Amino acid sequence: MWWVVNNLVFEGYVTISGCEDIKAIFKNCQFQKTIRIDRNDIQFIEFDN
Repeated sequence: MWWVVNNLVFEGYVTISGCEDIKAIFKNCQFQKTIRIDRNDIQFIEFDN
């Protein structure tokens, strides 16, 4: 599964947990609090800007 997220502001805590076959690009996103990535099968992840 591909996630392409562009120009979002995450005001709260973000958790990605227990997912399989993740491919994600976060472009121009703002994380106001902690992002936690836990127990996943991540094939690709990129944080751009």
